[in-house]
Amino acid sequence: RRIEAFKKVNLALMEKSSLILSMAETIRTLSMNATIAASKLGSRGATLQVVSESLGSVSDDSQNVTKHLASDMGSVVLSLDRLIFDLASTKLQSEISLQFIEEILQQGSEFHDVRLERSLHTLFEEMTLRTNQVFDHLGIAKRGMTDIQAQVMKLARNNKTLRFVQFSGDKESVAWS
Repeated sequence: RRIEAFKKVNLALMEKSSLILSMAETIRTLSMNATIAASKLGSRGATLQVVSESLGSVSDDSQNVTKHLASDMGSVVLSLDRLIFDLASTKLQSEISLQFIEEILQQGSEFHDVRLERSLHTLFEEMTLRTNQVFDHLGIAKRGMTDIQAQVMKLARNNKTLRFVQFSGDKESVAWS
């Protein structure tokens, strides 16, 4: 069940990354259109020019943040993919180990020899290694999620700035009417 949960998080991150990149491109296009419209108005459009430049500046920053966010999401997705693989491998190794131990117990004490000891030791070493990798990938994913959270907060601040710029543009537009 947990592997399925990680797969769902992985898929959601990939979808959100694509959506955020699309939104950044839209904002950038709108700011370019506003700058062009303001420049056509000449001196009468000076305030609108400032508003459109602010929109462009915030848009550029949002696009940079979004690219960084997409990169962070890609890293987290990769970590989650590795984590899913490691979890599945660890589960399989533990099931094999349990089956192996059950067979040994059914054979009785005469089956105990150096090969058996080595085989069990190898199985447990591999399981320990894979389990450590699970924790490593969890740490990487956690750090990536922290980075993603920081980028999302930057985008939220930029969004507030964009709202203010939009309000200023609306106000200027009404003043022209």
